[in-house]
Amino acid sequence: MSNNEERCPHCNEKTLIKITQGESPTINHSESDVWEKYCWKILFCNDCKKATVIQESYSSEYREEVYDEETKEFSYIPEVSTELLYPQIKQFGMGYKQFKSPDTYQEAVQLFKSKSYEASINKSRKALEALCLDFKIKEDNLKLKILVMKEKGYFDETLFDWAEIIRFFGNQATHDYHELSELIAQNIIDLTGYLIEYSLERRLRKIKENRQFEYLTQEKKKIDEKTVMEL
Repeated sequence: MSNNEERCPHCNEKTLIKITQGESPTINHSESDVWEKYCWKILFCNDCKKATVIQESYSSEYREEVYDEETKEFSYIPEVSTELLYPQIKQFGMGYKQFKSPDTYQEAVQLFKSKSYEASINKSRKALEALCLDFKIKEDNLKLKILVMKEKGYFDETLFDWAEIIRFFGNQATHDYHELSELIAQNIIDLTGYLIEYSLERRLRKIKENRQFEYLTQEKKKIDEKTVMEL
C-alpha cells in the first residue's frame, strides 16, 4: 500500500502505510456453499505516529460478476467489507436521521481530525445546542437550555454535569480565553458523542414506547366496542 491510498482516522492526513497483516483460515458453512474469510491490517501514520487497525471481510455470498474479454468467461470476485476496529469513531445510524445534533457532532469530529482543535470544541458546543433543540428546548441561552433539559428529566445529574463541561470549554474556545490542547479537544469530542448517544437513545425509546401504547390502546378500544356490540 502506498502512502496516498488511505487517510489516517486520527489526523485525517494521507500518510498511512501498511506495516503488517494477518488472515483467518477460510470458513466454510456446512449447510450451504457460502464461505467467509477475514483479513486484519495494522497501519502506521507517518504524520501523527499513531496506529490504525482495520478488518476486511470477504464472503462468497456477496460477489461481483466480472466478464473477461480475452477468455470470454465470467468470474466472480467477492465483495470486500471494511470495518475500522481502532480507533473507534462514534457513528450514528439511520434511526437518528430525524435529529440535528448527530450531524453537528460529525462536523466537530472532522474539525478535530483536521487538527482544528478549538474549532472542534466550539462545534461540540453547537452540537450540544442542537441536542437541546432536538428535545424542543428553545430557551435564550445554552445555560438555560441545559437547566431546562435537567428539569424536564432529559438529563440526569451525570448528563447535566457533562453538558456543563462541554458548555464551559465551548465558551473558552469561542471567546479565545485560553489556548486549548489536543487532549482537551479529544475528551470534549468523546464526551459530546456519549452525551448525544445516551440522550437520544432514551428519547427514541420513549417515542417507541408511546407508539406501542397508542397502538395497544386503539386495539383495546376495538375489542371493547366489539364486545359491547355482541352483548
